Amino acid sequence: MNDNNEKQKVQELLAEMIAKYDYGAIISHDWISHIASIPYGTNKYKTIIGKTKRILIKKYSKVLESVKGIGYRIILPDEYTDNTLGHYKKGFKELQRGYEVIENAPITEMSPEGLEIHRRVYDRSTVLLASMQGARAELKMLNKRRKPAPITMR
Repeated sequence: MNDNNEKQKVQELLAEMIAKYDYGAIISHDWISHIASIPYGTNKYKTIIGKTKRILIKKYSKVLESVKGIGYRIILPDEYTDNTLGHYKKGFKELQRGYEVIENAPITEMSPEGLEIHRRVYDRSTVLLASMQGARAELKMLNKRRKPAPITMR
């Protein structure tokens, strides 16, 4: 049997088995390692988990978060928004790092062709970063928990 087909079957099986657990359940590394017949901590294990997570969200609408040293937890429905914002925050940090690189590039030492490419990328990066900052502020505002108004007796 093809190694890729075997990996895909393992990922599908893991996803199907994990999907049967309730929200909040902890799935241990030992259990996953046993089911997948792959030692925990190996690159193969990490690859299988990454792809299993994608299957879980797309096919079963369940998300795993890491529980350090133990395994994974199926997040609760009310945690999906915070989880999403965490991913956006990581992405935004990478955009900022990229912007720092392009902004501090040694333009005086670039060739005319390199400088032209730099200017186009820099211009687009500036617009992208500004857009992301606006979206980030808006998402923070939308995610704020609003306390219900206190009940008052008349």
